[in-house]
Parts: sequence; C-alpha cells; structure tokens
Amino acid sequence: MNELAISLTADISSVVGGLWNWLSANLIWFQIIGGLLSLFFIWVIIHSIRKSGYHYIKADTWRDRLNIKNLPTVMAKRGWKIAIKHVGSRDPARWRQAVTEADNAIKEWLILKPLKAEVEGLEGAQRLAKDIKNNPDLEITREEAIQALRVYKKALQYWGLTN
Repeated sequence: MNELAISLTADISSVVGGLWNWLSANLIWFQIIGGLLSLFFIWVIIHSIRKSGYHYIKADTWRDRLNIKNLPTVMAKRGWKIAIKHVGSRDPARWRQAVTEADNAIKEWLILKPLKAEVEGLEGAQRLAKDIKNNPDLEITREEAIQALRVYKKALQYWGLTN
C-alpha cells in the first residue's frame, strides 16, 4: 500500500515537473500572446466607448455641473455634425435620426436666442421632426431629410454656429 502511494506521488511529481519544464521553456510565447490579447481587449473597450457616445454624456454632465456657459453652442455643433453624418447614410432610419438630431441641435438656441428674422421653412422642418418623434416608423425620403437640414442650417448660420 505504501509503495503504491509512493509510486503515485512519484508519477504526479514527474507529470508536474514535466509540465513545469514545458511552461518554463515556452514562457516567452505565453507573455507575447497575453500581451497581444491585452492590447486587443483594450482596443475593444476604447472602440465600444467611442461608438456608444458615453464620453459625450459624461462630458455634458460635467459641463452642467460646472455651469459652463457655452454648452448650447457645443451641443448645437455636435448635434449638427451627427445630423450631417446620418444624412450621408443609405439607411432611411438614419435620415430620420438626422432630422431629429438637427431639431435637437437648435432647440436650446431657440429658447436662449429666438430668431429675429423668420427662417423660411423652419416650421415645416420642426413639424417633420415632431412627426418623426411621434411616429418612429414614418417613411421619409433622403431629399426630405436634406431639405429639412438645409432649413436648420440657415437657422444655425443665423446664430453664427456654421458656415
């Protein structure tokens, strides 16, 4: 019985010793693979954060807390860039998003600085944005979205926020 226990212990220690020798000999490969996997996962995290827009939300929260005065300007310019990006897509859902983003971009400015001159078509563009918000499945053409964005651009130009 004792010999069996000694023999099992010797077998286990030889397996562990062999495994340890193999791991020691290939340690550099484990370090390289581990480093590459770490870099890949760091890239995935950064890419996910950038695509989700989480950093914009956190920045807006801090701007609100710190009472930064140009927040409407920052929000309008960012909303306009997003709207332009969406209208360039081939997806009709993104065209609807473009109109609502542009509408959101000027809402704060309309409260702070009402338009003194009437921007032709602004009511129609706002009505389209409201219809899209009330009926997310509303079908619009790309030309309708572009026309609404032209109107919003005139309003943003009035306030000096775009060229």
